[in-house]
Amino acid sequence: MDSKDALTKPQIICEGIYQLKLPIPSSEFMYLLSYFVEGESEYLLVDSGWNSTVGFDALEKQLSKIKVDLSDISLILVTHLHPDHYGLAHEIRKKSKSKIVMGIKADEFIKRFKSFKDYFGKLIDWLKINGYPIKELGDWLKESPAVMKSFEPQKPDIFMKDNEILDLGNFSFKVVETPGHSPDHICLYEPRSKLLFSGDHVLPTITPNVSLPVKDFGNPLKDYLESLEKIRNLGVEKVLPAHEYAFNDLNKRVSDIERHHEVRLGEVLSVLKNPKTAYQIAQEVTWSTGPWKRLQKWEQRAAVFETLAHLEYLKYEGKLFSVIRNENVLFYK
Repeated sequence: MDSKDALTKPQIICEGIYQLKLPIPSSEFMYLLSYFVEGESEYLLVDSGWNSTVGFDALEKQLSKIKVDLSDISLILVTHLHPDHYGLAHEIRKKSKSKIVMGIKADEFIKRFKSFKDYFGKLIDWLKINGYPIKELGDWLKESPAVMKSFEPQKPDIFMKDNEILDLGNFSFKVVETPGHSPDHICLYEPRSKLLFSGDHVLPTITPNVSLPVKDFGNPLKDYLESLEKIRNLGVEKVLPAHEYAFNDLNKRVSDIERHHEVRLGEVLSVLKNPKTAYQIAQEVTWSTGPWKRLQKWEQRAAVFETLAHLEYLKYEGKLFSVIRNENVLFYK
């Protein structure tokens, strides 16, 4: 099988479950791993991919190879409200009788997008008070509201809570709330086959981004670490993530990610020899994509948000404090 076939032919995970590869334009990930599940009378799609013509065409083409039409899909489960996961959900719903399913915490997230101007204003204010120079925002201030508005999610048909069961023929999926990477993130666990649809909560080699993009997102790193513990003891034998590839040793991967955050927390503390803003701290810690000056502007913003998540966690642990001085938040030990 050549590389092109590998991207267009659904991969059989087990009887009744197929992995699909849906392209993500201009992304380091290249594609999203979506999963198609056959029930007795219903078909489920886990994550729908980025809203693009190439993604939609890829979905239709791959489904056709297992003799499924888009209109056959009954349910679309969105693991979390990031555009590479929910982007095509509403287009699919328009062309079928499918219902969109999300975790109950997505409701608050959607309400934020209903007043995106207010949300974006909070995001900008949060960057500025944490030391990010307004001049560095540049065209992002002009372009982002329009771009993000095009990804605005609509309300799903069904909200599901933690531990609720989604029955689908031979499969009985348990909803597992796993906030952290996104406040509304959920996973699906199937106890008989011991499969976990992990979304972006756990990936095989990449450490999922955990950020604090606005103040009222709480303590996302605390949430994330607790969510890791939550899935550690489920008895999972195979993990089906939304990026990279399926893998087996969940507990080892959880431990690896925990160690990563322990190291990052220690690094943040080590550079805090005197009071600094999150923007200053982000420039001094190491990033897998390269040194600060080589990061693209969007990567620098993401780095500041990620640094803020670690700073908030350290404040919660009582290992550092913060004060507002000259309209900037300064962190100190």
